[in-house]
Amino acid sequence: VNGETWYLLYCEHLDVMHEALPFFITIGILIIAGMLLLALFWSVFAYTRFRHKYEMAEYRRSLTASLAHDLKSPLMAISSFAENIVSDVQPGKKQHYAQAILDNTAYMDNIIINVLELSSLEKGRKVKKETVDIAELTNGILLPMKEAFSERDLSVSCAGSCIMRGDRQMLAQAIRNLLDNALKFTPCGGKIQITCKRHTLRIVNDIAEEQISNPEQLCEAFSKGDNARSNRMGTGLGLSLIRQIAVLNRIRLSLESKEHRFTVQLRQSGLLRAVLLRRPKPQTTAKKT
Repeated sequence: VNGETWYLLYCEHLDVMHEALPFFITIGILIIAGMLLLALFWSVFAYTRFRHKYEMAEYRRSLTASLAHDLKSPLMAISSFAENIVSDVQPGKKQHYAQAILDNTAYMDNIIINVLELSSLEKGRKVKKETVDIAELTNGILLPMKEAFSERDLSVSCAGSCIMRGDRQMLAQAIRNLLDNALKFTPCGGKIQITCKRHTLRIVNDIAEEQISNPEQLCEAFSKGDNARSNRMGTGLGLSLIRQIAVLNRIRLSLESKEHRFTVQLRQSGLLRAVLLRRPKPQTTAKKT
């Protein structure tokens, strides 16, 4: 207009974009990186969570199947013996049938008690921590078992001293199960050696087999050394209970088998022991004058 140029709208868009483009690119890269990291964390979390659920579901299915399998045989035996008594088959064996029914009932009752105890431990039963003299606890458990050891001509020795930090009742149950296993599976005339050293309890007993392959597998529920379901010497839950007790009390359980000997060791590591034995310093109060 009259030789002059007028603008209704003026914007130096090239300069603005040139200055803002690196900023937007940086923000975009950060947003994408953040989303990728978030997706990665969520994937790991979801994988861990669902894997745990799947493993737990598989474990419970296996436990239920094994429980049903182990209860089926004694139930069939009880039914058979009861039918013989009712039908008055071989009257002279009624006492034998009645005793067999009682033995199978006790076996089933022991399985159910152990399953309930294992379920209670897996739910995370409250642990009452205290300093426990393991040697004294072991000798106290051995005392009422001496007659049973003598009946099978088993040589039992307990030496040394050991201190652990944990729940006294749980530790007593674990040691009792270990000694009960040693009593059941040590051949007549065999030896059981119990050694307490610092913060380690070690139980070594003779076994009939030259070597048990993969002894750690015995800690699985209903797993037995001879894999025979007809074996009534144990329920296959003892070491599962011991492992769970060890986990709750921060104790390492290890098993070893070689040269006709079976070794079980309970050990509390130095680091865990230092944490568990730590005591808060007593607070001093100012005395009024």
